Amino acid sequence: MYVGVDTNKGMVYYKIAFANPKAPVITTDLTTTAVTGTELKVVANAPDKGALSYEWHKVSGNNDSVVGSNSATYTANDAGEYYVVVTNTRNSLTATTKSATCNVGTKVDAAKPTFDTDLKSSGYVGDKLTVKASVTDKGTVSYQWYKDGMPSPVRLASPTPHRGWEVLCRRHQHQ
Repeated sequence: MYVGVDTNKGMVYYKIAFANPKAPVITTDLTTTAVTGTELKVVANAPDKGALSYEWHKVSGNNDSVVGSNSATYTANDAGEYYVVVTNTRNSLTATTKSATCNVGTKVDAAKPTFDTDLKSSGYVGDKLTVKASVTDKGTVSYQWYKDGMPSPVRLASPTPHRGWEVLCRRHQHQ
C-alpha cells in the first residue's frame, strides 16, 4: 500500500496495490485412467497462501459440464473424461490451473472361468496332467498350479508335476 500527500490540493490519498495471486501448483495430478466408482483426487497448494477452490468437469463429446465443486476429490460414477480446475483466490483476484484429464471407463466384471477338461482323480508320478479352461468374454485365462497348498512357479496349462497337485484358473480383463 502506498500513502501520499498532495500538497497543492491539501488532500491525502491512498493507493492500494495488490499483487496478483499465483497460479495454484498441482503437486499430485489425476491418474490418466480409472474405472467407474473411483475417487479422483488432486493435491494442490497456493504458493502465496491464497484460498483454493475446485471445480470438477466431465467432458462427453462436445459437452463440457461442471459435475462437482469445492473438494479436492470427486467420485466418478459415470464413464467419460474428467478434469478439475483449481482456483487460487487472494485479495478478490484469481488464478487458475487445469489438471490432467482422467479417462474413466466402465468397470467390467470378469467372467468366471469354466473347466473344459477335468483333472483325473488319480494317476502315476510323472504322468502329464492337462486341464483346459475358457471364459465367455474377451479375457484370457491363466493357470496357477498348487502342490500341498503352496503355489508353484509352473504357469502352464499342462505341466508334468508329481502327485498332490491342484490347479486354479484365473481370468484377466483386457482394457
